[in-house]
Amino acid sequence: MNKFSSHSFLQICVVFLLVSVQLETFAKTANLIDIYRPEVFEIAVLKNRKPVIVYYSKGSCTLCARLQMKLEKMAKENSESFYLARVDLDALPELQEAYGIKSIPTTRAFYKGRMIEEVKGLKWISMSELADKVLRI
Repeated sequence: MNKFSSHSFLQICVVFLLVSVQLETFAKTANLIDIYRPEVFEIAVLKNRKPVIVYYSKGSCTLCARLQMKLEKMAKENSESFYLARVDLDALPELQEAYGIKSIPTTRAFYKGRMIEEVKGLKWISMSELADKVLRI
């Protein structure tokens, strides 16, 4: 009986550890949003009460991926302040047309449904300024 009890206790500890790691991982990425349908964009960006930085790119753009990694790092470091929404325009070309995205990548900051700032292209300094503006909200 003792052997069974210690085995059960060990299983419970392992499950607890796995759940803790998953929760910690979720907490570190809870402010990252993948937009996979136009309805998700409307809810996650336009109806959000917190500022949202939206990063529009295409999977075929390798430089865009590098910039996205920097934005994700910034978002994780400021998880209480704003959300980062990622939009792959290869998967959602209708958003490119609907929101007039002409340059890849484009980064926009939204607050209470309104666009408050925009950066076109791979301009990290301008993007840092955009994030600073969002952090001051």
